[in-house]
Amino acid sequence: MLLDIIGYFFIVAFAVLGIIVMLWGGLAVIGTFAAVIGAILEDFGIVKKS
Repeated sequence: MLLDIIGYFFIVAFAVLGIIVMLWGGLAVIGTFAAVIGAILEDFGIVKKS
């Protein structure tokens, strides 16, 4: 009985951890992508640095 509870807890913990890691990874990718696009636009003079 106790092992079932511990196992269930670990499954939930790893699932939550996986979701957090995926979200962080997604944000990092989007941030990098936006930075690259911004740099390219600046090079072409479309966007001026403030």
